[in-house]
Amino acid sequence: MAIATTVVIVPIGVLFFISGLIVNLIQVAKLLWLKLVWIVDWWAGVKLRFVDLRF
Repeated sequence: MAIATTVVIVPIGVLFFISGLIVNLIQVAKLLWLKLVWIVDWWAGVKLRFVDLRF
């Protein structure tokens, strides 16, 4: 019984851990991109405007 529980619990735990790492990396990448946009705006005085092209 203990082996069967381990076979189910360990892969779920690993999946949870890896998905957490992936989400964290996406958040860090987004944060770095936003810092880059802020630096360009602050240093060069460039204003970025996003246009919604949906109809």
